[in-house]
Order: sequence, then structure tokens, then C-alpha cells
Amino acid sequence: MKLNFKGVAIATVLAMSSFTPAKAATFGDLGLDYIGGYVFSSSVSTAASFWSTLQDLANTNTYGQISGYFAGFLADGEDIEGASTVSKLGGRNSTSWLAEITFNSGSISFVAADVGGTVTPTVDSVVPVPGPEAGAGLGALAMAGMAYVAMRRRKQQLAA
Repeated sequence: MKLNFKGVAIATVLAMSSFTPAKAATFGDLGLDYIGGYVFSSSVSTAASFWSTLQDLANTNTYGQISGYFAGFLADGEDIEGASTVSKLGGRNSTSWLAEITFNSGSISFVAADVGGTVTPTVDSVVPVPGPEAGAGLGALAMAGMAYVAMRRRKQQLAA
């Protein structure tokens, strides 16, 4: 079976076009609305979905960013540290749920009837991660070139 450049290019395009990266959670996915007195309502259908979204946010945001988002709803003088209540008020075709979120100096606890836990968001400091070494693939490229030259010489010797 012989593959030409056109076949490889088409296969690569087809493989890449079917790849869809996972959508990162955003604060808007929590569907929050502030009622007052540290009580929020959410448009999220279940407490489990809300908790899952909150966990995803904790993987990509700092404690300060998450607590700051919730605190942005509060009136002046109100502090988000301590207990806050989040509820989904059920309509005709939806389920109701009630949960309590506690912001406690770097960790966030979530308690509902069917789910719950504590999550510690990413740290506030940024840690640099080293990038790829320049020329890291040159060794493999050189080995492949030497293998090709050896194979070609062997074919020439067999043909002679």
C-alpha cells in the first residue's frame, strides 16, 4: 500500500476536523442570580450539575476569582466568607434543589441533598512551566535519515 502526500493530507484534515476540544466551564454556566440575604438562585437544573461546574471552575480559577464572582452580587458591606445558599426554584417541568456553599479562606464547600464536597481552587501564584527544548526532535530525524540511507545502500548492494 502506497501513501502519497495528498492521501496523508486528506486523512490529517479529516482527523483534525472531527476533533472538538472540551468546552471550558465559565462563571455564566452557574446561572446565578442574587435574591438577597446571601441567597442565590441558579438556572442550573440539578445540584449535581452545579457542583460539577463549580469543580471545573476550581480547576481553572483561583479562590479569589471564584469568591470575587459571588461577592460581585452582594450589596456593599456584605462579605462572602461564611455560608451562602444557592437554590433552584422549580417550575412546572423542573426539579427544585437547595444547596449551601461555604467560602472558607481558600476552600469552597458545597452541600446538597444528593451531592457535596470541598474543593480547593488553584493557587493564586503562577508557576512557570518550561516549554519544549529547541531542536528536541532533531535526534529522531537524524536516526530516521540514517536508517533510510542504510536501507537504500542495502537495496543497491542487492541489485548489484
